[in-house]
Amino acid sequence: MAGARCRRRPGAAWGPALNLITDTASLLYRAELAGVTVPAERWRQVSDAAARLFPNPGIAFADVHAALAHAMAGNGEALARIIADAKGPAADVVRTLAEGFRAMALGEWEAATGHLVKAMSGHERIGGSRAQRDLVEYALLNALLKQGRADEARLLLATRRPLKIGSKAVKGL
Repeated sequence: MAGARCRRRPGAAWGPALNLITDTASLLYRAELAGVTVPAERWRQVSDAAARLFPNPGIAFADVHAALAHAMAGNGEALARIIADAKGPAADVVRTLAEGFRAMALGEWEAATGHLVKAMSGHERIGGSRAQRDLVEYALLNALLKQGRADEARLLLATRRPLKIGSKAVKGL
């Protein structure tokens, strides 16, 4: 991915708004997990687009990815809106993940781990494919690694995604 030109960004993609936000936020975060430096401007672009395209929380799938983009862009106001106004049957999971993403962006790894562990029991309720569940689980792996808890991270990977053992999806694992 390093050196590759990614055209999946607001203003350059032609897909539906939901796919634009979810795919771009997920792709950028996965790149960071793999050790690629993502320019802050890219996160701001996705956060701005999410705030514009999904101004009112209520679609869990969009809200979780918007929360990730807002957290990584430092858009605390938009992130706080999702946490405060999440709606629907998965609102509790949306809030928990949004709080976890905020803690990650602040480098508060123990708090991030707590939120992500809590979300693990119901994160499939946000919708999407296994890729979205991978995103949450890889975020937890990363938070564990940031705390020096590599053995726990490896156990989580071996338990949840054994076929990913040896992959470079999360740098340092």
